[in-house]
Amino acid sequence: YMKDPHVIKVSEDKITIGKVVQKFMFVDARERLAYLFSVLANEKPKLALVFVRTKASADKLSGILQDRGVEADCLHGDMRQGARDRAIKKFKAGHLHVLVATDLAARGLDVFEVSHVINYDLPEDFETYVHRIGRTARMGAEGVAISFAFEDQEGWLMDLVKFTRVPLEELQLEPVKFPPKVERRRESSQGGGRGGY
Repeated sequence: YMKDPHVIKVSEDKITIGKVVQKFMFVDARERLAYLFSVLANEKPKLALVFVRTKASADKLSGILQDRGVEADCLHGDMRQGARDRAIKKFKAGHLHVLVATDLAARGLDVFEVSHVINYDLPEDFETYVHRIGRTARMGAEGVAISFAFEDQEGWLMDLVKFTRVPLEELQLEPVKFPPKVERRRESSQGGGRGGY
């Protein structure tokens, strides 16, 4: 029934072994934030997408990063569409270096310059992990995925390797002292306060 049909192939969210270097770090829950600052200082990502599980965590973590001088914002489902669009636009343009997001950003967010995906919180399932790390190494570029894990999550990591059939490299960095707070006026992504932390 079709005349002169065209086939359009789109990229799948799959792991490209040669393009995404997957790493993990065992971290102490009390020092996880210090490890994040260590990763940002040592890896020097061009653009980093940091995944957390909850909307409140996204607000809190992006606020802490902003307070410490990191060009960061958050992205989650409780934000107004306009605020989401602004955050993504600033991230794509490189005005933000870190975007802290829930799994809302794990599917469909195409920012080709994302050099690092950091799983600050491990996802609940392996499929979500694949979608998350698929936000880097877009269009043939290379990328790095770093997952923070607690000692009791070692079994989860071993099962992840079986699922993906891709080895994980252990990244060993020392936690660093927080950078000093900076005094500056911040734009709120949601038009209101972040609440206490």
